[in-house]
Amino acid sequence: MAKVLHVSDFHLLRLKTCCFSQISFKLTNGLIRNGHFVVNYPDRDLCRTFGFGHMNFWGKKKLQEHFINYCRFFKPDVLLIGHVDTIETETFLKVREELPNLRVVQRNVDWINVESENPTVTELGKHNVANINRRLPAVDVTLITTADKTLLSQFKRDGKQVGFLPNPVDKTVETARCFEHEELPYDVMFCAGKNSLRQFCGKDAKSEEIARLITQNVPDLHPLFAGLLGNPLLHANDYQDALGTAAMGLNLSRINDTYLYTSDRLAHMMGNGQLAFVDSRVGYQDLFDKDEMAFYTEPADLYEQIAYYKKNPKARMKVAQKGWEKYHRLFNEQIIAKYVMDLALDTFNPQDYPWPTLV
Repeated sequence: MAKVLHVSDFHLLRLKTCCFSQISFKLTNGLIRNGHFVVNYPDRDLCRTFGFGHMNFWGKKKLQEHFINYCRFFKPDVLLIGHVDTIETETFLKVREELPNLRVVQRNVDWINVESENPTVTELGKHNVANINRRLPAVDVTLITTADKTLLSQFKRDGKQVGFLPNPVDKTVETARCFEHEELPYDVMFCAGKNSLRQFCGKDAKSEEIARLITQNVPDLHPLFAGLLGNPLLHANDYQDALGTAAMGLNLSRINDTYLYTSDRLAHMMGNGQLAFVDSRVGYQDLFDKDEMAFYTEPADLYEQIAYYKKNPKARMKVAQKGWEKYHRLFNEQIIAKYVMDLALDTFNPQDYPWPTLV
């Protein structure tokens, strides 16, 4: 077993938008349950602490020194880094010089598309690509939550591995079983900022308009549209609790036409036993059957299925349960943690994993 230093934002100081269902916690849980010794290193919180409450020059300067010294004392076998903007690549390289047997894995859960009609998608995509590229000299493995080979191949380098990272579920995080209930307070759940654009059946639309169209086309619907139609956004435990109150969930990311890319909302929905509606353009029908997920192609198709499963709760419960069982079987926190460590420790066998792995 290995010693792992997990460097990520664990939201210990900034609580407003903290999310306890994020991948950081699940990977740490999975690694520990697989027998590894794991220490969480909250880079952003430490940077703010060193910078007297702010992520400023002084905080970042002190953080570099602290991180190097921490690695000297802990002597990890594996560095697992996720969205770490505060630690410089040169700092990671210095650690590697002192620990020549160290293996480094970077993970990224955001999209890497850089061409879109949505300027936000393009801007953030370029930002994500730049951050991943910046780390490449210091890492051995890069894992991203898309299986699009063309997009992943841009990070291929000699001696470096690049591949798909599924969004994991965790049996201690996703604890609800919505499929066990014929009646729940809400029929369908969708959370988003009202002015944010979502790719809806191949076209960009505001989340507020999508929510309005659903309510107009599905009579007598009781939706949980957090952040939409005058409802407040949900964060932290309020969001966790809400997932157990809705029978179905709309998995609508900012982009929905990239192979197997989705926000982690899909893991939240299916992990808690909701029936998940997924755009067929994402390609999850390669891993799940139509009696495990609800796939749609056009808006009318989505409205029709929502209405059908609202009127036929037993059919909804059956599909949701099969999806819940399969998602927990394929993508639970221990399996995903094992996948990460197999790649890190050079014990990887692609036949062990029933999803696309490396490019």
